[in-house]
Amino acid sequence: MQYFLPVVLRFNLPTMEEKVRRMSEAMQFDDHSVGSFISNIEKLLDRIQIPRSLSEIGVPASCAGRITEKAMKDLAYATNPRSATFEEMHELVLASIKKGR
Repeated sequence: MQYFLPVVLRFNLPTMEEKVRRMSEAMQFDDHSVGSFISNIEKLLDRIQIPRSLSEIGVPASCAGRITEKAMKDLAYATNPRSATFEEMHELVLASIKKGR
C-alpha cells in the first residue's frame, strides 16, 4: 500500500541496495543511491497526491495492533526481503499512521 511504501523501503534498505540501483535506473532517476530513490518515490507520491500518512485518511493509532496482525498474515509480509518481528512491524505501522513520509 502506498502509505507504507517509504516506511517499508527504509526498513528494507540493508537488503535492497542492488535492487534500488536497478529500480532507479529503470525509472530513469539521475542519482541511483538509496536515499535519492526514497526521496524520488516520496516526490512521486506527493505529485500524484497520495496522502502522506494513514492518519490523513482517518486511521487512528489505536488501529495499529489490528493492522499489524493483518499485515503479518499478508503474502507481502511473507515475501518481504527482510523479516520483521511483531514489534518491528507494529513500529512500522505506527510510523505509517503518525508520519508516513
